[in-house]
Amino acid sequence: MAKKKQKSKKEDKAAKKSSSKMSKQERKANKKEAKKERAAKTKLAASKKPKIAMITSEQRTAMIHTAAYYLAQKRSYMGGTQQDDWLKAEQEIDDLIKRTKG
Repeated sequence: MAKKKQKSKKEDKAAKKSSSKMSKQERKANKKEAKKERAAKTKLAASKKPKIAMITSEQRTAMIHTAAYYLAQKRSYMGGTQQDDWLKAEQEIDDLIKRTKG
C-alpha cells in the first residue's frame, strides 16, 4: 500500500507539472492570439476614418450667420457691433473647418 501512495503522489506531481506547462503554453498562445486581434482591430479602425465632406460657401456663410447671432445674443445685443460679431464668428467657423480637415 505504501508503494501505491508513493506512486500516486508521484503521478499527482507529474500531472500538476504537465498541467501547469500546458497552461503556460496556452497562456502564450492566448497572448499571441490577443496581440493579433488587437493589431487587426487597429488596422480596421485606421481604415475606417470618417470621410470629410466639403463645405460649400453657402453652408459656410450660414454657419457664420448662426454663430454671429449666438455671439450677439450672448452679449445681450449690447456693447458690440454686428461686424464684430460677424468677424469673430467667421474666425471661429474657419478654425473649426481647419481642425476638422486636419
